Amino acid sequence: MTTLGEISPDELVTNREVFAKYFSTLFNRLTTDAADIQKLRADWQFDKVATAAKVIEDGGRSVIVPYRKAKQWIKRLQRLGTYDLPILRRLQRYTVNLRPNDFGKAKELGLVQPLLEGKPDGPWVLVDGCYNDDLGVVITERPLEDFLV
Repeated sequence: MTTLGEISPDELVTNREVFAKYFSTLFNRLTTDAADIQKLRADWQFDKVATAAKVIEDGGRSVIVPYRKAKQWIKRLQRLGTYDLPILRRLQRYTVNLRPNDFGKAKELGLVQPLLEGKPDGPWVLVDGCYNDDLGVVITERPLEDFLV
């Protein structure tokens, strides 16, 4: 199997194996070295992991949104000054993906910052007030109440 277009619509809906086979084929064609990627992960070099393991072009950059319990976990990691893997895993549910140009713009405007100061290769955090439940990440048009003192 090379493309999903070769599969009939009925089979896409009824055959549970179609996507498993598709992704297995896709991952077998990748030219990444799993051992190297795992070493990069162990060394907390997330930017390099993202580049080495990229499957979808222009996939974007994960950013943690300081929302609900994520605020507490972010503060804890910043207080510790190091990454705590179990908390980083919990924070996955509070992450959003920004396209590279959106991440660059947010970075330029100071709306994202490294989780830990001086560690730009690690996780990044969206500045509080830049996420809207209805709109998602708001990069260029922040709500007026963010600017009221």
